[in-house]
Amino acid sequence: EYPWPVTTFQSDAPVPWVYCGIAFGSLMFLTQFMYGEVSIPSRLVVFGVSGPSPNPWGGAILMELATGFLLSCKKKFPENFIWWWFVGCHGTAGLLYFSSYFGLMFAIFVALYVTSVWPEVSDRFSSCPVVHTTVIAFTVYLTLQIACIWVTAYSTVPLGWILR
Repeated sequence: EYPWPVTTFQSDAPVPWVYCGIAFGSLMFLTQFMYGEVSIPSRLVVFGVSGPSPNPWGGAILMELATGFLLSCKKKFPENFIWWWFVGCHGTAGLLYFSSYFGLMFAIFVALYVTSVWPEVSDRFSSCPVVHTTVIAFTVYLTLQIACIWVTAYSTVPLGWILR
């Protein structure tokens, strides 16, 4: 005979659906903010007059978004630490640090990473409790949207110049 399973409640144990909701809301915001219009990354990295124009480089970003979905077919590829560290983190840091064509190159790396992670995050999101995870995801998404609006309109809102 097999023993009865013992269930113990640990209050210190992390709740995985909270992390799934935070990841889904953040990924939804990043995708909508950066790649809702493919010319945004090329406009974001331009300081001054010269830089990548949005017209031909938007096609490169669309191609990398599609390539990211093709790379997501490898099941363990998006979960790989090296992929996360070198492409995800370094792409984001390069996007924030560099301008002009180098910044656009890192924006393309981030596009590749974002779309390669989408199927894995949505798969984990769909396996969690629906209401709890969706509430967390949309709370994170709306918080990031409000923060984006607050920082964009920094001169007209209280303490906006400090947050920017």
